[in-house]
Amino acid sequence: MASPASGQNDHFWIFPRGSYDPGTVDGVFSIAQLRTDSARANLIANFGADWWRSASAPYLNQDGVFVNNPAVGMGAWVKLNTTYQYFFFTTMTKSQLQAEPPPPLK
Repeated sequence: MASPASGQNDHFWIFPRGSYDPGTVDGVFSIAQLRTDSARANLIANFGADWWRSASAPYLNQDGVFVNNPAVGMGAWVKLNTTYQYFFFTTMTKSQLQAEPPPPLK
């Protein structure tokens, strides 16, 4: 995706979104590789996850509250450079990740 305009940020999500029955999610693990194409860029990024009300719920912000996609959480902010870096977020413990690694970690 293109860099955001100066002073702005990008908030993106996959489409279509996944759907899971209540009680069937043991944890969240999200991962991406990010970089900038300009060594002069002064950009930071982080990666996280949201719970969406449904697979078709629209993005809706009312009085600063994300009504249909409350955040699960996010990782640390890191300055981008021209080399791809891994960004991730998880709600899982080290023991959970070791016992049952998500597909990209297997």
